[in-house]
Amino acid sequence: MDIYRLIDEGEKVEKYIEKETYSREIFKEKGNKWINRAIAYLKENYPNSLLTDDFISESEKVDKNYGTMLSILKGLKDVEEELGNLDG
Repeated sequence: MDIYRLIDEGEKVEKYIEKETYSREIFKEKGNKWINRAIAYLKENYPNSLLTDDFISESEKVDKNYGTMLSILKGLKDVEEELGNLDG
């Protein structure tokens, strides 16, 4: 799993939320899968980052803000690109 794929998946989940009619069951499955993948990635690559803590905290809320979680991943990607740590 890489950060580009996580961001792509997160954007798809966010677009799915914007639909007026969506299956809560499918959304819950897709959203939870994405959250779990993102948390695994963050814990492996950024175990001591406050952003990892922020992502996890947001994911534990009943009324999750997927936009906030997606922004955290995008911010990390931007920093990594600036530092030249990503191959993509």
